Amino acid sequence: MKYSLKNKTIIISGATGGIGSALVHLLTHKYNCKVYGLGRNKEKMQALINSLENKELFTPIFMDITSRDYTA
Repeated sequence: MKYSLKNKTIIISGATGGIGSALVHLLTHKYNCKVYGLGRNKEKMQALINSLENKELFTPIFMDITSRDYTA
């Protein structure tokens, strides 16, 4: 059986740069995935959101996974 990513829900830490950002674009555009993207930098997160074709599939979450403090 072949596993498909189509329409899955994905969580990506480090979503605002590098591989994380590329995965957000790929998963929302090609696979129609709902993506929760974790990031620390609000400016980079806004730039990522602005660059997405399917903005409704992306949910930004501002946090540092090394910290117990959560900032919404």
